[in-house]
Amino acid sequence: MAICECGARIAASGLDYDRAHIAEFPEISDRLDASPAPRILFLGNSLMRHGVVLDEVRAELARLGIEKCTVERVVPVGTDVTDWIYIYKRFFSNPGRTPDIVVIGFVRHHTVDLKPPKRLRRLGRHFLDLADAPDCFARDVPNFDDRAALLLSRYWATFGDQLIYRERVLSSVLPGFKASEKRLNRILSRRKEALAARSGRDAPAPTFERMRRLAEMFKETGAHGIFAAMPLPHIWEPYPQVERTIEDAGMTYIDARKIDGVGPDDFPDGYHMGEKAKVIYSRFIAAELAERIRASAARPASRPSR
Repeated sequence: MAICECGARIAASGLDYDRAHIAEFPEISDRLDASPAPRILFLGNSLMRHGVVLDEVRAELARLGIEKCTVERVVPVGTDVTDWIYIYKRFFSNPGRTPDIVVIGFVRHHTVDLKPPKRLRRLGRHFLDLADAPDCFARDVPNFDDRAALLLSRYWATFGDQLIYRERVLSSVLPGFKASEKRLNRILSRRKEALAARSGRDAPAPTFERMRRLAEMFKETGAHGIFAAMPLPHIWEPYPQVERTIEDAGMTYIDARKIDGVGPDDFPDGYHMGEKAKVIYSRFIAAELAERIRASAARPASRPSR
């Protein structure tokens, strides 16, 4: 077990491109700390990874007259509002490391409070600061078993990253494992929804407390949050409470679900933007950022004393 644990800790950043990206978070935070304002952070998941080209954003900002700025992104796969809260708190909320503008890219299911949070082990292993554990337990992880899994993941790398090891092994010995797993999960999800409908019990109303917390965290740390509803091959319906929650906190909501020049054929895998669409979207969001910067709403460039 000790040998496995040492191997897991050494191999953690090389397990896949997502873990390699997560290992870069402290470096990205350091670069923001050392860079001039305005400092812009894109925070999201694979939708933003495949939807935002940083060089295109920088070039478009320069074309619009914003030549001196810093643009970074933190986009771990499969994350949602819960993960973004703890990523931001751990790596970007300290004085001097707070971005001036944070751009959140989301679709409908990323905004709902999930109990327990999705991918609990990864949250504990890579995103949660131990100083935030009491707050996490009180607000997001009330179940004892889930709390134990969260803490075990923080200290035990083999346990925290066990799911990706399982996926690697099963993918190597079972042809089509990933596709089959996704198909089975969809079947089980539909069956669960059908059983709930037949039972006659209304599903509990979704809540959005974590979106409120994220928006207010930006406000408290002096960052301005721009929450962009991102395009998909189909026009999806956002929860109306989300826009109200964002605007009540003084942040900006952008409806980017439909952008000129981006159509259903611009999503090669049926979910993520292709080459043409990502360039169009990057320029679109850069124009929104330029307008925000010109309005002098971003935090001043002065740095706090150390």
